[in-house]
Amino acid sequence: MRNLESGDRIELFYEDSPEATIRATVNRLTRSDLRLSQHITERTEATYNMKKLILSVFIFTFAFATATYAQQVYALYKTASGSTG
Repeated sequence: MRNLESGDRIELFYEDSPEATIRATVNRLTRSDLRLSQHITERTEATYNMKKLILSVFIFTFAFATATYAQQVYALYKTASGSTG
């Protein structure tokens, strides 16, 4: 890897597709950039954990409702068929 400095221009492209060239200027990262990056990472992780929690609650609620419904159907079936077991 080359030692790039702030202000250097770089160009990235695929040999078989030169029209997809990316041109950029190298900038120096500041401490505030790093703090912002850390903040974004923390927010992304928090969002991911919240989605997992919401999904878990949904699955639990769905399973509970299904089990309750199954118990009610079974109780009606027993009553309708006259079964006591």
